[in-house]
Order: sequence, then C-alpha cells, then structure tokens
Amino acid sequence: MVASADSAGSSFDSISFIRRFANRRHALDSVNRRLDEPTILELVGPVQGRRVLDVGRGLGNLAARIAELGAEDVWGIDSSYGMIEKARSNFSHPQLSFSSTTIDGLAGENLFDTIISSMVMHFIPELPSFLKTVVRLLKPGGSLVFSQRHPIRTSNPNCRPAPSDPNWVVTKYFDEGPRDYTWLGQPFRLYHRALSTILQALAKEGLLVDAVVEPAPCLADVESSAIMVEARAIPMILACKAIKP
Repeated sequence: MVASADSAGSSFDSISFIRRFANRRHALDSVNRRLDEPTILELVGPVQGRRVLDVGRGLGNLAARIAELGAEDVWGIDSSYGMIEKARSNFSHPQLSFSSTTIDGLAGENLFDTIISSMVMHFIPELPSFLKTVVRLLKPGGSLVFSQRHPIRTSNPNCRPAPSDPNWVVTKYFDEGPRDYTWLGQPFRLYHRALSTILQALAKEGLLVDAVVEPAPCLADVESSAIMVEARAIPMILACKAIKP
C-alpha cells in the first residue's frame, strides 16, 4: 500500500499480514468500508470517461469499484507485490489493471484525470516529492483525492493504537516526523504531520483545495459497532480533494 519511498513495503508483503488485513478490511464495521471508501467516492464524483490512477491499491476494492462505475481506464499501483497479486486474483475488469510499482516510477505527464490515494499519505516520508509527482501526472483540471489517518491519530509518539487504550493521548502534535507502531500484529512506520502542514504542502505545489472532510459514522453504525462509537467520538480519517489548475 505504500506509495513512495517504500518504508513499509516488506511488512505489507507478509502473507500472514495480508490475510489479517483482508479479514479486517472486509469486516462489516471496517473503517475502510464504512468511512473511507464512501468519502473517497463522493469526493471523486462521476468517473465516466476518466482515466484514474489509484495509488497504494492494496486488495483492489476501490479501484474495482471505480472501474465498475464507468471509468475509461483505472490503473491500480502498489509497492507491495503480495497485495497486487491478491488484487489481481480478486478482481477482473476490462478497464482495470494492476501493477507493482510506486508513483515516482511512472514516466510521462498530464496522464490522469483523477489520482486517488486512500489511507496511504501517512506512510509517505517525503510529502512534497509525492505531490510534485502527482502534479506532473495530473491533467490540467484533474484532481487528487486522498485520505489518511487523521493527524490527531498520528500525533502520539508512542503510537498507541486507539483512544480505548488508557495510555492514548493527543500529544506532541506539532512535533512532526516518524512514528513507529504496531498494527494487526505487524510493525510499521508512519509520518505525522499537522493538518496545516498538509494543506500548505498542497498549496505550495499549486493544488487548489476543493474539499476537506472528516467522515463520521452514521448513528445506525454507531449503535452496532464499538469501532464506530470510537470513530464518532474522535475522528479517524482526514480526506481531501485538491485540483490542478
């Protein structure tokens, strides 16, 4: 799932991790299913006739959905060969292709109408470099739609997994940089940035911020899931849409 400067690729290639990831990803109260993907699809809008790059594609669910909605061409990329092989086995569509590569390995410019990056940005060590590549690959008028762990969630340098942990606190928010943590039994490194840093990075590359969303679960989901109760109390995801002029 890592998009650039592969800081966690080997972790995502673990067969046992991919199995755990798939189980969590397909759970009824999955944050991906309930919060992230509906938000991404709403921000992307109509895709008919559009060329779409899906960066850090994981198991391929979102890329497949975009293809089903009528995109002209959908290319899902991921630095994890294991994830890409799983995506290929999961989904087949004439407008959909998967490749094990990183975004900075793509040549050319003005290639895509939309670039999607779902729950990947917090793994990217050099955000300006990533955004420069996005701008190069986007057509004029094209959009970047991305989501990541909410900066409130990435701030704690001890990387406690959730507010349900009694040692979890929002702290060191303005001390940006790497955070090492364990997720689904696997060690990872993510990169904490304040919200203002993220928005300023977009502006510095000439991208115009069109929307900023902190998705909250509906009350029906809250009533049926402890994870959604937590997500209603403290945001889990930050999502943005930015446009190349």
